[in-house]
Amino acid sequence: MFTYNISGINLEHAGVRYVAERIADRNGVVHNNERTYGDVQIILQGATRLSLVPEIIVSGIRQGSPAHSAGLQEGDVILAVNGKRIYRYKLQEIMTMLNEKKHKKVKVLVERYNNDLLFSFVLKPLFD
Repeated sequence: MFTYNISGINLEHAGVRYVAERIADRNGVVHNNERTYGDVQIILQGATRLSLVPEIIVSGIRQGSPAHSAGLQEGDVILAVNGKRIYRYKLQEIMTMLNEKKHKKVKVLVERYNNDLLFSFVLKPLFD
């Protein structure tokens, strides 16, 4: 079966970044103790986990693609796809989320120049 990048986004692994997550409530009860993909973690006073995770950036955008029309740009750091924080997934799994099926609405949260921006677009096949 032939698959094609219908979002128009090319991604690449561009090093690592730190992510801080609150894992306990005000009473000190841990809610989230699962391991992340990067699996390098520091637990701070049992309430916050600091993880070293892969940084995934947009390395290219196909002109006229849904992602290009929505406003994504090369160099954008991908933070989440459809509400799922991407550092929990491998690069190929992220690409699958971005190209799952035609006519699906996709929401992508990116960091650009220290600002978080949310973009949404509908996957449209290049060849029909």
